[in-house]
Amino acid sequence: MRDLEPYVCIQDVCTEPPHMFGTSEEWLKHMQWEHDLQWRCSAPVHSPRVFDSERKFEEHLRRVHAGTFTESQLPTLKQRNLQPGSHFAICPFCDYLPEGAELNDQQGAFTSTAL
Repeated sequence: MRDLEPYVCIQDVCTEPPHMFGTSEEWLKHMQWEHDLQWRCSAPVHSPRVFDSERKFEEHLRRVHAGTFTESQLPTLKQRNLQPGSHFAICPFCDYLPEGAELNDQQGAFTSTAL
């Protein structure tokens, strides 16, 4: 079922041309994969860590995991550990955290059936 009012990207800068999304799921997928990317390191030498930028993830790899990979493996490591963000910490429109939403402490994100 498609919503009556389409959703649009709410970021000031977007690499895609203006686009209307027919469902909240399509909009959320766009927001996660285009504007909320994360890199996850789940190496057994430490607890899982999530990075909000490719640069921070690469710095972590070079500092903490130096000598465990070659330079030629770095692009593959970054791509394999890339994942979409898990929703928004709060509503991107009004800063509201819905009642009953569960806040994920590690990533500062909420999930709700309202979306």
